[in-house]
This record gives sequence, structure tokens and C-alpha cells, in this order.
Amino acid sequence: MGGARNGTEENPVEQSAIDRPIDVSFLIDQMQRLSSGVDSRWTGRIDCRKVGVSGGSFGGYTAMAAAEIDDRIAAIIPLVPGGPMPLGPKRKNCNTPTMILVGSLDTTVDN
Repeated sequence: MGGARNGTEENPVEQSAIDRPIDVSFLIDQMQRLSSGVDSRWTGRIDCRKVGVSGGSFGGYTAMAAAEIDDRIAAIIPLVPGGPMPLGPKRKNCNTPTMILVGSLDTTVDN
């Protein structure tokens, strides 16, 4: 099994961990495109310089990883972030305001 977009048999979330932050940037690109006049309903209504990203568990990891690759993300709120690699000490982007919520009795995600 496995494949270009399905990770590997050994670690099926590996490719998803790479794709998801890129998908967030793609979504911001599309919202910026709509705001620039492609769709009159959204023209001038979206400020892509003030994007906030939040997610729970793997989505929390995605929020943190997306802030690493897209400087349009102005703030993140990872909720009990879990994913294939810890970003804490390896994090390069230390300027994006971040509020991390975790549970002290969480037995699934070791925070």
C-alpha cells in the first residue's frame, strides 16, 4: 500500500504531516485570491495578513507546522497538539503568538 500522498505502510501519517501545512497555505492563497476580486462577494473582506490557525490533536500539530512555513499566519492555538514530530525545541518561528492548550491527564498525547 502507500504511495505519493498516502504516507508509507510503516507510518501512514508521514505524508499527511507534510501535506497538511501546505494545504493550509493553499487555503490562505485561495482566500487571498477571492479577496483580490475574483469573487465580488469576498472582494476586500479578507485580510490574509491576520490569519489565525487552530486545530486539535493532529490539527494542533498542523497549526504549528503551518506557522513554520507561512508568515501570513499571525497567531496559532494548537489544542493538545500531537503529530509525528515534536516542534517545540526545533521550532524556528518563535515570533508568532501561540497559545497551546494541553491536558495534564491526557494519556494519548504526551505533553
